[in-house]
Amino acid sequence: MIAEIPKATVQASIGGTLIGLAGVNQDYAYIVLAISVLAIVFWAPIGAFGIDLTYKKLLKVENE
Repeated sequence: MIAEIPKATVQASIGGTLIGLAGVNQDYAYIVLAISVLAIVFWAPIGAFGIDLTYKKLLKVENE
């Protein structure tokens, strides 16, 4: 679950596609885009920090 937190960048790219769609109210599209960018700014560093703290505990290397 910790590794999935920084995936907010994918959500933001999907949120940005609303601006290009025809028939979508541009005001709502810009609100979705702003929320998507905030998701990146907030969650990506938290996820990267979480991965950095836990990868040594959760991953183990087996010798062949």
